[in-house]
Amino acid sequence: MLTETVFRSADLKPAERFECWRELVGQTHAPLDVRSDHRSDFRVSQRVLKIG
Repeated sequence: MLTETVFRSADLKPAERFECWRELVGQTHAPLDVRSDHRSDFRVSQRVLKIG
């Protein structure tokens, strides 16, 4: 079974975008320490496919 998860930072308030994405990446890839100088204007789109 193929499961798709899509994250769009535009769906969140600007102040919540970076931390939410950072948490998601840590859950879907590997534990990471991600930082950005653009937290107040952070934009991202992520698509994750889970197979099987």
